[in-house]
Amino acid sequence: MKPLYLFIYLFFFIFNSCISQTLEKYEPQLIIKTIIPKGSICENEFGNQADWIEVYNDGDIAVDLGQCKWFITDNPKRPKKYRLPNQIIGPKKSIIIWCDDENRVRNQIHTNFKLSSYGETIVLSYKSDDELLIIDTVSYMPLDIDSQMAIFRTDKGLVYRQLSADREK
Repeated sequence: MKPLYLFIYLFFFIFNSCISQTLEKYEPQLIIKTIIPKGSICENEFGNQADWIEVYNDGDIAVDLGQCKWFITDNPKRPKKYRLPNQIIGPKKSIIIWCDDENRVRNQIHTNFKLSSYGETIVLSYKSDDELLIIDTVSYMPLDIDSQMAIFRTDKGLVYRQLSADREK
């Protein structure tokens, strides 16, 4: 009987090691790429010029937001404030998340919060087993109340740009 137990133990040890290495190798590469915290020049599906966030997949494989494991928030003390819906983000592709307090998904994703022009922190997180992993965080400064600004992530850090109709996506 001992050889059977040894075989089972070794099998599960090797199997778990292979799974752990595979998950580490294919860890999702999602980043918060753009933040529009003062109302967009573009309109969402309801005809509103609302705040939005662009989440970009910088990896080489698609990321499935399904299985109730992905969250985004404007409050680091409430990291699960908005659960992202089932959707796949292809490699080198992005999604727009409207921050308009609509809390629904039709053709577009609408969160249960709005962004503040006074500055705040946006957190993207992932639930892995019983642990909540912070995937990305972006904190931005207060913005001029009279202008619409975009915050872009670059290799050199955050860049703040005033918006005009021809510059926004």
